[in-house]
Amino acid sequence: MKTGQTNLAWEEYAREPEHDIPHGQLGNTDEVAKVIVFLAFEAASYVTGTSINIDGDSGPSL
Repeated sequence: MKTGQTNLAWEEYAREPEHDIPHGQLGNTDEVAKVIVFLAFEAASYVTGTSINIDGDSGPSL
């Protein structure tokens, strides 16, 4: 955040180059909830022992 700037909206914060958020926006609770709902249903019955990153590609690559 630039010196003296306060009260930025989350979207403005995410667009500032030093935050380097690939999608240019922060995630929201609906995006996380959709993954949780998917995992709770039969459609995910074959998903086992894995990590699912819900980070908009801003996390570390392993």
